[in-house]
Amino acid sequence: MSRQAQNEKKQRDILSFIYNYLEAKNYSPSIREIQAGLLIKSPATVHKHLNELVKKGFLAKDQGEDNSLRRKSRNVTVTASGASFLGRGLNRNHIPLLTEEITSPVIELGDKSGRTYFPIPPNLDRTDPLFMVALADDAMLDAHLLKDDLVIVRKQENFKDGDIVLVLGPQNLLTCRRYRYKSEKVHLVAENPTANGYYLEEIPPILGKVLSVYRIL
Repeated sequence: MSRQAQNEKKQRDILSFIYNYLEAKNYSPSIREIQAGLLIKSPATVHKHLNELVKKGFLAKDQGEDNSLRRKSRNVTVTASGASFLGRGLNRNHIPLLTEEITSPVIELGDKSGRTYFPIPPNLDRTDPLFMVALADDAMLDAHLLKDDLVIVRKQENFKDGDIVLVLGPQNLLTCRRYRYKSEKVHLVAENPTANGYYLEEIPPILGKVLSVYRIL
């Protein structure tokens, strides 16, 4: 077997190991765990193959991490391309990060090649229709939601007073507001003095309820 073929086999083995680990534990393994699980001689070899898998688009990592899988930060996942390479579908432990422009409340959450997928936090229901998007502004600054934060959203149509919701604003900007229901009227309230709220007939499409936030430091 040629050196190239050996490397490709080892990368497939590592990708499959990560896929199965995510399926079982809902978070990704450390380099040491991959090394031990596949009997690889050194962490540096694992590191090299991980970088190649990222370059090929088969793995996605938190951009705030260094070039390794660190034991405490386990934010790596198999992309749709990686799952396809293994001949398997994305497992139910992943949330799609939607980077394409959203122009209507109808959002397609099915597997798409090239999308990035993140592990679902263990406190969330993996059967819910979840997705992630980056916020376009600081309209909910006082609720500690910042521009470019990645928020985890559950698609739903009914909301409670006090929920933070994802809104499709003017020019298709993705922004958040506090859902307020009083005297049978809905208000979407900003929590930043420089941002506007929405009232009555001005209510824009609501895409879902914000459940969590993921921030790259």
